Amino acid sequence: KAVQIGGPMGGCVPAEYLDLPLDYESLAQAGTIMGSGGMIVLDEDTCMVDVARYFMDFTQDESCGKCTPCRVGTRRILEILTRICDGKGQ
Repeated sequence: KAVQIGGPMGGCVPAEYLDLPLDYESLAQAGTIMGSGGMIVLDEDTCMVDVARYFMDFTQDESCGKCTPCRVGTRRILEILTRICDGKGQ
């Protein structure tokens, strides 16, 4: 289905871009970053909303929380993604 590149701050590259070269410029053109250099291959059974929730949970835990977008925003986004994953999205 996709490849998640760059760790929590990276992005998911859809299957049609799996031949994309792994260099900074090519990834930037695809809308993602090299980040930590991590790569996770996601199969057809993977819920992309759950992937987003997983990485937002990590980001929310690791944020220093000094600014409002990180302190409040990440928590709110995580709450929304969790509701969607639980089948209670609005």
